[in-house]
Amino acid sequence: MRPPDALESEPLRSILAREFERARGDTAKLARVRPQLDATRARGENVNALYPNDVYLSVAPGMGRFLYHAALVDSARTIVEFGTSYGISTLHLAAAAARTGGRVIGTELEAEKAARAATTLKEAGLARVSEIRQGDALQTLADVSAPIDLLFLDGWKDLYLPVLEMLLPRLRPGALVLADNIHTFPEELRPYRDRVSRAGGPFFTTIVPFESGLAMSRYAPEGSGAAAWQWPHRGTGTLIGIARKSRRRAPMEELESVAISAEGELDGDNRGRFTERAVTVLSSEGWQAAVAELDGADALDWT
Repeated sequence: MRPPDALESEPLRSILAREFERARGDTAKLARVRPQLDATRARGENVNALYPNDVYLSVAPGMGRFLYHAALVDSARTIVEFGTSYGISTLHLAAAAARTGGRVIGTELEAEKAARAATTLKEAGLARVSEIRQGDALQTLADVSAPIDLLFLDGWKDLYLPVLEMLLPRLRPGALVLADNIHTFPEELRPYRDRVSRAGGPFFTTIVPFESGLAMSRYAPEGSGAAAWQWPHRGTGTLIGIARKSRRRAPMEELESVAISAEGELDGDNRGRFTERAVTVLSSEGWQAAVAELDGADALDWT
């Protein structure tokens, strides 16, 4: 029997409800600066300094659940987050880490936000699997140990690519890299998107259709024994998977993987479905894949 969904267990459920309500209350603050943000962005100038320091800038409930299940599906043990803010996304990632036997290292530039996030994680009983580092991410994450299983980018957009490049040598082959706001900040994140979408590069990327746009990338460097693929899925969803070498020997190199599929609308409160499937991939020279769903695939409702 599947363990209960940690996001629906107390005290985390009530804490998340409270934090999302506070985040919704910041909508008016952002609305007041929106015209200036749009005008500054249209001039091609950096908008970072225009954001109020005390706004949540959090993920939506649907994306929070996506982060939680993605970390679970990957059995991610070392999770790194750039842009903790008040810790809503961190709560989801830490809840997954508590089940995988892992930990989350988050970083936040604003001291008050970092302190609040750490306090909230402690309140949720997740302090033992989380660490919040306050300061510039290029310094606070510089000594993170390899291997990193999951990297979530949701801080200042001009730092996505520098943070990725700094941590690249420490990514586990097959690691999952998630980057929010691909649609919200298309110009600011164009260099990042080009990097993870480059033909022949070490990343395989798809955009998960949240309103803000979530770039979902698999790190499969040449010679690592990892392969990644995208598979069309019925309806509006996308399936992306990573293949990893099996310890078993076979005439063809046998790889094992977990794939993530998203069905339905992923925006807002999200009443779609998140499906996890175990798949087997057979790979030969170069690589060619045959995907077969195993019995017992699970479908998880998420709202």
